[in-house]
Amino acid sequence: MVAPPAGERSGQLALPFARDPDSLRRFIEGHCGRRVALALTDNARSIFSLRLRAMERQVRLHRMFLEAPEDVLRELAEYIRPAGASQAPGQAPRPDASVPGA
Repeated sequence: MVAPPAGERSGQLALPFARDPDSLRRFIEGHCGRRVALALTDNARSIFSLRLRAMERQVRLHRMFLEAPEDVLRELAEYIRPAGASQAPGQAPRPDASVPGA
């Protein structure tokens, strides 16, 4: 069992994750082509929220995404990427990119 950091008591077990928050943010930024302000939550009702800003995407994700497989994270980044934005090398075009007003 992993103990919480000194001075912190939590009812949840602290588990190591496959990624750290910064590497998750960099992965999403690299695949969506925009700067991302990432906040990780333990919210039980909402696992994802997105606020669009001109130069930045404000993303709130449940902490479980630190363990998500790469294909799930690529799809998430695809959703975050603005319509019409160029995709990362090797990615298929966004489905709504050719639909006017999408």
